[in-house]
Amino acid sequence: MLGVRMKIHGGRIGLCGLMLAGLLLPAGCGGGGGNTSAPGSTRSYFMGFTPFWASSAAPFGDWKFDWSTNADLVSLHADDFFGIPWSEFAKADPALRTLHPAWVKKWDDWFRAARATGHPVLVSLSPLSNRTRLSSEVDHLTGNPVNKWDSVVTDPTSKETQCYAFTANLTDPWTQAYINYVTWINATYKPENIIIAIEANIQFYKCPAYKDGFKRFLTEVYNGVKAAGVTVPVFSSFEFEAMYGNGLSGALSNCGTTPLTDCATQRMGEAVAISGDAIGISTYPQNWYPRTSTPPVDRFDRLHTLTNKPIWISETGWNVAQVRISYSDTTQCNVAANLYFDSASATAGRQTQWMNELLATADRNTLAGVVWWLPKDYLDTDTASTCPCSTNLNTSSADTCTRTALFQTLGAEFFYRAFGNMGLWEQNGRVRPALAPWQAKLALPRR
Repeated sequence: MLGVRMKIHGGRIGLCGLMLAGLLLPAGCGGGGGNTSAPGSTRSYFMGFTPFWASSAAPFGDWKFDWSTNADLVSLHADDFFGIPWSEFAKADPALRTLHPAWVKKWDDWFRAARATGHPVLVSLSPLSNRTRLSSEVDHLTGNPVNKWDSVVTDPTSKETQCYAFTANLTDPWTQAYINYVTWINATYKPENIIIAIEANIQFYKCPAYKDGFKRFLTEVYNGVKAAGVTVPVFSSFEFEAMYGNGLSGALSNCGTTPLTDCATQRMGEAVAISGDAIGISTYPQNWYPRTSTPPVDRFDRLHTLTNKPIWISETGWNVAQVRISYSDTTQCNVAANLYFDSASATAGRQTQWMNELLATADRNTLAGVVWWLPKDYLDTDTASTCPCSTNLNTSSADTCTRTALFQTLGAEFFYRAFGNMGLWEQNGRVRPALAPWQAKLALPRR
């Protein structure tokens, strides 16, 4: 999601087996498996959103759950938002750990609200910031995240300057701390599913020299949390477009001379081979280049043939506001090369088209879960589409412009905008057409 994967691509910029007490999905619901119900009469998968909202009062991380009647799953996309008390979880004896009350309260409040919906919870964690280095440490005095606390190196191939040097032939010294963290999340909040690494393959392409070490880390974390008694499904997620050398990470994940289908099949095989009880897929096909082309329609079917693991679409969406690569120079506002989501891509019609394709794919492949990133826009669509930002369009414009200006100073405006208008409701509550097929599918009984 936000702030993790900006790269320039061609001159542009190149997230089942569900075991609840008394609630089990069929064993074959993710990868292969029979379906005796009449087509279209039931669904195999949970349907959820991430509870993200924002305003000038809380420009990032104002969690809202007022959409819960339009879903039957809550996706808590924790990523590296809160930081991890690495040093505390590195202590073997839990009695010696001092977890800052302010940090714990963030988790308590989040899960309390999620549990109030009555829905099962998928929680997505990440050991990495920017998909390259260890997530923030937590300050023992304030409970706030401390960025860039770990030592990093430059990857000799990608030239990425912020790679944590996972080693392929030695257990990483922070592995046990992360195992203890995941185990604590499980014991304290009892989520029904846990993703232990979000878009893990972004690290593969940004830091290829340390890829094998990271894969070892993922395997050891999985084995460690299972040995610690975590019985719920534990798995990693992967960015789907990158498997085809496309999307936001396309400049780094290109397939070279390997045919795209062969390249993607190899990368899917690599992903499903990584230890996990399921596999999560992050997919934002709106990022596909060139804009006149579209991702292969059989990509999930291809993945389906490679694994019997349950498959989750753990993160997806489609933005309905135009997004530019840069807003810092207003002379670039209408330069075609500066447009990322243009007026042809950023429409409610295209969003509905992806929703229909998404749900058809989920049905065809008997997926375990589908998570649409954003229930409701946190930016005003008309305002977000303008450049420079105009505060005079409507009553929401000033708030939108204030927040996007803030994130410009933080160097994260692109991502704030890119995810800000993916809602099935507009910021003012008006319904988008893509909500209708979502609600129609949600109304079907889950088998």
